[in-house]
Amino acid sequence: MAKILLIEDDKMMIDLLGTLLGMEGYQITKLSDHMNLEEMLAIIRQEKPELILLDVFLFDLDGCDVLKAVRNDEELKSTHIILTSGMALPKDCVEHGADDFIMKPYMLEELLSKINHSMGKVT
Repeated sequence: MAKILLIEDDKMMIDLLGTLLGMEGYQITKLSDHMNLEEMLAIIRQEKPELILLDVFLFDLDGCDVLKAVRNDEELKSTHIILTSGMALPKDCVEHGADDFIMKPYMLEELLSKINHSMGKVT
């Protein structure tokens, strides 16, 4: 099954998502620590996820800056990225280059649908 990297600053949310998506058969890696953009990109390069579920508002970083850096990196630019936020930002996120956007709190079925759609899988 696909590898998903969760980048979220809410520890409870990342643990819940990891459990739920793991139960769906996805291989999950979690990033919830404070880190700079270069450290985060190094981990993304190392992990090589098929999809990143990325919070817009992180501790010290803007998720849109992370998205831009991934899209500008030759090795990572084709990685599927879904941005998440508690604020309705779908147009802004897609304009920044996200494959999709999902607003928190989200239902598991909607999240799975967006994951599958972003990776080109039919559900």
